[in-house]
Amino acid sequence: MKHHYHRRFAFTLAEVLITLAIIGVVAALTIPSLISKHNEKVAIAELNKMYTIFYQAIQLSEADNGSFREWDYGSMSSTPIFIEKYFIPYFKTAKKCKTPKECNFPCDKGWRRLDGECANNGGYYYYLFDSYPVATRVTTGTCASSQNVDCSNKIEYVEFFVDINGAKGSGILGKDVFLITLFNYKYKSKFAKGDGNHYGLKFGSDAGHHGAYSKSISGILNGNCRISDTSIHSGEDCGVAIVKNNWKVPKGYPIRF
Repeated sequence: MKHHYHRRFAFTLAEVLITLAIIGVVAALTIPSLISKHNEKVAIAELNKMYTIFYQAIQLSEADNGSFREWDYGSMSSTPIFIEKYFIPYFKTAKKCKTPKECNFPCDKGWRRLDGECANNGGYYYYLFDSYPVATRVTTGTCASSQNVDCSNKIEYVEFFVDINGAKGSGILGKDVFLITLFNYKYKSKFAKGDGNHYGLKFGSDAGHHGAYSKSISGILNGNCRISDTSIHSGEDCGVAIVKNNWKVPKGYPIRF
């Protein structure tokens, strides 16, 4: 009579625990990076979409109101009149908010700095444009000869701090809040070669907010796009670095998405 013996293979408890530990370590190292990369792609796509919507609104407004260089910018206090005429009719939906938090901004005066603290920059008016929370104001004034500019025409521009995901995000400038600027450069400056226009970060010449568009990516990242900058301007130029890097987050960007 023949006996057949079948050898059974099985893992010991120690082997199972070691395998699970290895899987856990690999997951801990890779999953956060994968999530961050996914969030980064989503943010860039939404940022691009938002800028396209604003650019189209500007084009529609110019079709009715002429070149933005000839618009009546007024003054900071007349910002609602400017927005009512030149922007509100050119979005699908628009609503003026009584407070920043009604427009889903996290702070009493708007957005957060790169370090997460409230910037609390005053003088802004708050709107929802096509569901995007927006803090905006018009700035007009004169320039100083020390700025190396032709001061025969006054400075006029409007800022839009736009939150690309509203109440779902952190409200941090450079992470989910980005700055669009529309400059009326009738004067010649060290930032603009001749008359310049600048539709925020994606469109226009080398003018831009405080000349950011003329800087290198490393210059921007070492400027106010760094967490150690705790001024109210912290994060303003971060979006420029993304655009100049072909709509990709550049190496050395100060925060993860």
